[in-house]
Amino acid sequence: MKDERGFLLAELTVTLALLVVVLAVSSVFFFFCQRSFYEGEKKTIVQSNVRLAANYITKEVRYADNISTDQSKMPSGTTYYCLKQVDGILQEVISKPDGLTETRTITQEEDVRLDSLTFDFGPGTDSNDYFLTFTITGSDEASEHARTITSQVLLVNIKDLPEGFEWSGETAIYFTKASI
Repeated sequence: MKDERGFLLAELTVTLALLVVVLAVSSVFFFFCQRSFYEGEKKTIVQSNVRLAANYITKEVRYADNISTDQSKMPSGTTYYCLKQVDGILQEVISKPDGLTETRTITQEEDVRLDSLTFDFGPGTDSNDYFLTFTITGSDEASEHARTITSQVLLVNIKDLPEGFEWSGETAIYFTKASI
């Protein structure tokens, strides 16, 4: 009688070869899924950062009493606000009547930045309606996942403007808010 305990070298070699193939396919699939998740996450972060900036601008500017691209045209003795993009971040600068300023950082993500922010102003179809149109472009650190949002805000409290008032393509706006 023959002793048949153990494995043959051929059986062990075939088993190891199959195991290596299964592990190789599994690792390729794992790294593909991990990369896809990472790319999707970067796209989502860029999009949410741009959307956050757009929502904030809309909320802040909608009820503005006075709006301009020139700081010197803001009424003296009042608190006025400035929205602008600085070093890839949306900032709001609050200038108070006593001369003090406060800067708020609205968007801040380490690997995401706002590449551009432009403002255009114009009348609506009704002669008493005025709109602020803004375009925001954001991307990740490698500029692979750029997102652009263009939005239009009805300026509820602005009903008439000085004659010849017109601007477009500006990168910062100044405005005052209604006092309650």
